[in-house]
Amino acid sequence: MPKVVDYKKTKDKIVSEAMNLFLHKGYHSTTLLDISRRCNMGRTTIYKYFENKEGILYYAISQSIKMLRNDLRSIMQLQDVSIIEKIKLVISRVVLEYPKNNRFVALSDLRELCRIGDSEVLAKVREYVQELRNTLKELLQAGMDSKEIKLHDREKMAYTLYAIIESLVLHFSNNQYMVLSDENMILSEQLNTVHILIDGLRA
Repeated sequence: MPKVVDYKKTKDKIVSEAMNLFLHKGYHSTTLLDISRRCNMGRTTIYKYFENKEGILYYAISQSIKMLRNDLRSIMQLQDVSIIEKIKLVISRVVLEYPKNNRFVALSDLRELCRIGDSEVLAKVREYVQELRNTLKELLQAGMDSKEIKLHDREKMAYTLYAIIESLVLHFSNNQYMVLSDENMILSEQLNTVHILIDGLRA
């Protein structure tokens, strides 16, 4: 009797293992052979799901954008939650949740990705980043309009908040030897500090 293969489960496994390799070995140093060995399957099996490793990365980023978009929409629609608290929620969600699922995709090292040379992949990366920046700008504007936030330059503040998010994610993503419990504790402490800075935006 032929073995039944769960297409989505196998595809997700390939993506997960590939992303771990990209993170720890580097995107350019990782080959499809590396990925197939990590997945305990032949390269011909990988080709049934993806044409190349760029396809794997494109798919992973696309899935992350969908997840990010849904989460940001949910936060924006929260009732009886201040703008300041929504900004904190956005930052906490991206810093704490996305790295658990996919550290390479969660605000990946753009310098590494820019060397890929694949315009479709880069377009998806930029879409991911822009989605987050636009949400931060929208929240800051809403806070300014409601007089909850005292701010003179929404663009610069959105850029600064994004830079903080990116630096936190990259710092902990690149630390391969940190124990998970220690990492969560330190990340929480860092986020508390960021939240104090955000509280300083109150009018």
